[in-house]
Amino acid sequence: MLAPFLHLHGQAEEAMTLYEQAFGAVDKVISRFKDAPPNPGHPLPEEMQEWVLHGELTLLGSRLLVSDSPDGESRPGERITLAAVLEDPQDVERAFELLKVGGDVFTALAPMFFTQMFCAVKDRFGVTWHVYCG
Repeated sequence: MLAPFLHLHGQAEEAMTLYEQAFGAVDKVISRFKDAPPNPGHPLPEEMQEWVLHGELTLLGSRLLVSDSPDGESRPGERITLAAVLEDPQDVERAFELLKVGGDVFTALAPMFFTQMFCAVKDRFGVTWHVYCG
């Protein structure tokens, strides 16, 4: 599955509600930052506890992914990435190895609490990808 991924700043849930009302979205799922395992190296500010770490909804027959990003991590014009949701961890690894050539790795290939395998990389064409097992 290939899905657009919107990165907002504290407005993800509001955007999801708007799209749900405007387009009759279904299958709305929200995980909040407070639900993630704590990271002592990067304590979460109190105001981000209720922010959307990962949101999904089906909109006009397609999945839309949405999350809140802290200041500096999402600038206008860079608020949309592509999410490739693959079934096999080996496919995630193959995509990562190809996409990182000439690009920038934001999150190295690794298991995460929400999936078997995840990476975030900007390819040599400037497109940012989140690739993971779904």
